[in-house]
Amino acid sequence: MMSPLHMLEIDPNAQHGVAAVILAAGRSTRFGTANKLLSDVAGKPMIARVVETVRASGVDIVHVVVGHESDKVKDALRHLDITLIDNPHYEEGMSSSVAAGIESLPATVGAAFVVLGDMPLLSPAVFTAMLAARRRASDAIMIPSHKGKRGNPVLWPRRFFDRLVRLQADSGGRALFKEFADQLSYVEVATDAILMDVDTAEALNAARERSDV
Repeated sequence: MMSPLHMLEIDPNAQHGVAAVILAAGRSTRFGTANKLLSDVAGKPMIARVVETVRASGVDIVHVVVGHESDKVKDALRHLDITLIDNPHYEEGMSSSVAAGIESLPATVGAAFVVLGDMPLLSPAVFTAMLAARRRASDAIMIPSHKGKRGNPVLWPRRFFDRLVRLQADSGGRALFKEFADQLSYVEVATDAILMDVDTAEALNAARERSDV
């Protein structure tokens, strides 16, 4: 008779884990001279708020890609259980940070969220809904939507990692949506936070004024 341990036979290299790659390396030129990721939102730096949300969402691994003002960003995150990934090529655009983050993930990761560091209104519920959808269609690219509009973060199965690391210039993962149009799966969520990133001072003020902040 098989023992319970033998029956389980967990493969340490099985690709079941879910990671999050948080992009926090950009210069945020549209925002002005200040680093928007360090802007205060509800009493803490924006990037810390985003990372804390992701940590609370149930993902297994969180890697944060840093570049511009990396020392300051790292200092804002020093209290969190995460892995920091330096991207020396951050000035080449978002694709370099996506590549740095994806390439840093261990072999046990079967899927990864790509998360923008300037979305402070995200909640763990968004990630929970997408993880639940992944259990029904694990090979699909999961995209959150709200009233028919698609947003971020996007959950990528490992089979797309190679394409993500070969993105060019400032093209994020959205550049692949047309190529893999028949492999997209939309997850409707109740919040419009998935549509709101902070690119300008006006957008920051709007985020600060939101009742759910």
